Amino acid sequence: MRTALVSVFVSLLFVSTASAQITNGSFDAGLTGWAPVVAGYGVISADGFGNPVNSVLFTTNNPSPNPPEGACTIYQQFECGPGPGACLIKVDYIVFVNNGATIAFDVVIDGNTNVSYYSTSTPGWVTFTTQVPCGSHLIAIAANFDSGPAFSTWSVYVDNVTASCEPVVRTEQSMWGRVKALYR
Repeated sequence: MRTALVSVFVSLLFVSTASAQITNGSFDAGLTGWAPVVAGYGVISADGFGNPVNSVLFTTNNPSPNPPEGACTIYQQFECGPGPGACLIKVDYIVFVNNGATIAFDVVIDGNTNVSYYSTSTPGWVTFTTQVPCGSHLIAIAANFDSGPAFSTWSVYVDNVTASCEPVVRTEQSMWGRVKALYR
């Protein structure tokens, strides 16, 4: 009984201290905590449109009739821990493309890229989810013009960037062995 109570206490300790320090993942403080990088005619700005409020906007300001070329990236280093466990990372986004534009939307964790291409707008907010081991990580979120004719447009809103370290829950192997033996 005492061993079981100690196990429950240790599990609760890990759950209560499981945290991630993604700074300003709600973008309530604009781009504070994020390093923005733009290329070409890319534009990154804080915006009042969000899920539920505030987000970051990736778009382009290439003047018409030119194609809407540009690339936008924000990134930051964060701690997801304490480990061991799985760091669950989530990013909400919505895509708007018009008149034949195609864009690439990337979420890059420690150099591992997850790319989606969009030539039509998403019907609503989409949640990207991935897992990595708990620990120190670098997240980069990018939207880039891929192709499109003159007068096409694109924009991507990003919101609710979160990470949480979910501790590994160990099963009592000897107990399972006894249960299996009982029912054989």
